[in-house]
Amino acid sequence: MVEEVIKKDGSKEPFLREKITLSLTTVGEKPERARKAAKEIEKMFSDRKTVESHEIRNQLIKHLNQQGIIKPDEPSNHMEKIKETEKYLNNKGLGFEASETLLLKLDDFEKFNELSRKIGQKGNVKIIEVDQLNSETIVEVKILPSTISFH
Repeated sequence: MVEEVIKKDGSKEPFLREKITLSLTTVGEKPERARKAAKEIEKMFSDRKTVESHEIRNQLIKHLNQQGIIKPDEPSNHMEKIKETEKYLNNKGLGFEASETLLLKLDDFEKFNELSRKIGQKGNVKIIEVDQLNSETIVEVKILPSTISFH
């Protein structure tokens, strides 16, 4: 049974199935399917005491791909999603801690380069992680209200 997750920086934290469920629902999975997927992911690692966070992340992305929740798109459409998210955050009048995370899928690396250049021009948007899944690139982007900057 999995008891511990080894994070990217080497630190450890307890394994919590609820974190997987929350991650899935945050990016658009229905709660019941998210709970079921979280149980399945936990079961995949049931013969181990520890699991690395990137292994869980890969399974999350695989599930989201299978469900059609993350779809490949053009960088310009992804930038439009980022603008909509900024507008949402600005209109909500949320405080300093407000942020949203998007998972974006690109079907070739040149499109990733284009998206990366566009995001690099915005102080309130940051690429958190990039994963390669088969021939597709999955990009995790964190967005702050436009009045706040990462810099």
